[in-house]
Amino acid sequence: MLGDLDLGDRIKSGLEKPEFDTKLITKLDEMCLKPEGMLIQTMAQMFGGVPLLVPVIKPLILGFADEFASSFIDNFDVKEIVSAEKIRTEIDTLMSQKLLLLTPELVKKLMEEVIREHLSWLIIWGNLFGGLLGVISQACGFGA
Repeated sequence: MLGDLDLGDRIKSGLEKPEFDTKLITKLDEMCLKPEGMLIQTMAQMFGGVPLLVPVIKPLILGFADEFASSFIDNFDVKEIVSAEKIRTEIDTLMSQKLLLLTPELVKKLMEEVIREHLSWLIIWGNLFGGLLGVISQACGFGA
């Protein structure tokens, strides 16, 4: 099911948006203030600042999108996140709520709609089978 989502292309389209650039600049600026970000801070000075470093880093991140998506799909198991019992409970709750909404008038209205929709076919098939049984009974000598 996850393979049908085309997760790699979705990640790439999200990374190619201009909002991602501003978020990346913000995160890199935050990281430069920490001891772990000394390398980024040094690299940013070589390129003329963090905003000019983003066009260099972004293709690398885009290249990881397909690998990340395939790794995510391979390692993702829905059963670990959501239990079947919880889904059953949720469905049972929803069904109970819907059943409480059914009043006798609503049930009558729904039944009338279904009967009206199929009544013409019931009449046609009833006449066909009734006529066929009449012809067969006359042929067998059961009629007067």
